[in-house]
Amino acid sequence: MDYEMVALSCTTYIMAVWMLLHGIRGAQTGVIVESRKGSPVKDYYYRGNIGFYVNVFFYIVGGTFTVGISTCFLMKGLGYW
Repeated sequence: MDYEMVALSCTTYIMAVWMLLHGIRGAQTGVIVESRKGSPVKDYYYRGNIGFYVNVFFYIVGGTFTVGISTCFLMKGLGYW
């Protein structure tokens, strides 16, 4: 059993859940708020704007892809694959 691979998979699972919840919450509420690094300025994406749909799409697809990758890491770390 590779403990580093299992720890990496747990970390990526957390990131994947955050991405999925962020995309789903944005789709439900109709707004996604993102802050810029090192700046107090926030970007607001509202339903009906193409940026909103692009963000929701990439958050949900990226989160789903990350769940698959982290599952692969977990199975390899546990020695099943």
